[in-house]
Amino acid sequence: MEEQNTQHRGGLTLLHHAVGGCHIELLGNRQAVVEGSQGILEYGDDVVRVRAGKLAVRFRGRNLKIRCMTADSLVVEGFLLGMDFLT
Repeated sequence: MEEQNTQHRGGLTLLHHAVGGCHIELLGNRQAVVEGSQGILEYGDDVVRVRAGKLAVRFRGRNLKIRCMTADSLVVEGFLLGMDFLT
């Protein structure tokens, strides 16, 4: 069985290869840290959608804001209600 590349830093951690090289950590329902993102596809008060390798990841919630952003990472804050993986 192939070894999976994972790291745990205190939040819910998803497998590195499951979202095409993107690493996502959820800190409760108030913050999502996305490392390895490739750009913002949609941004609004109730939805943030980002490119993550072969997939797009959509965060749904209330009062969503991108708190911090670099060339390949971002932090989404607000009241998170859900997260969807889109092809």
